[in-house]
Amino acid sequence: RAMSQAAHDAMVMVDSADRILFWNAAAERMFGYMADEVLGKPMHALICLPEDQKAAARGMERFARTGTGPVMDSVLEFSALRRDGSVFPVERSVAAFAVRGEWFAVGGLRDITERKQAEEQLRLLATTDGLTNLLNRRRFMELAENELQRAERFGQPMALLMVDVDHFKSINDTNGHAAGDQVIR
Repeated sequence: RAMSQAAHDAMVMVDSADRILFWNAAAERMFGYMADEVLGKPMHALICLPEDQKAAARGMERFARTGTGPVMDSVLEFSALRRDGSVFPVERSVAAFAVRGEWFAVGGLRDITERKQAEEQLRLLATTDGLTNLLNRRRFMELAENELQRAERFGQPMALLMVDVDHFKSINDTNGHAAGDQVIR
């Protein structure tokens, strides 16, 4: 118990009926519910998005019978719900154990909001031009190829317009690179 209270990750335990049996301090901070508010309540109804609750219920039915399921013994990401209704990305790892024939699940949940924001920033850096915020050449060519294939697959006409600025070098040479950057923007 002391180790779980010191953890930065939420640690939760549920029984085979999805009732919360343990909820550490990190879970309180992450989800906005105090332990005494959630103990005995169905976990998935509290933290799962409405559109994910049916799949979670099916998973819990299987878990109650077999102690297995799609989330067991793996690390998966999902969108979770806080008490205030905000949605955030979570990484979870879940394991099962049985006591006197009943299955229990223990899980660690980590808020990965910062990691997802960093991944998105890296994706933008890799696919956009820093000066114009337009797609870079590589990403443009990938999307153009996809659109050409789509037009061919569905037998639809397609057009592409390319614009070139003649003698652009003279703008940089005459007015400086800052002026050239402004023209490009």
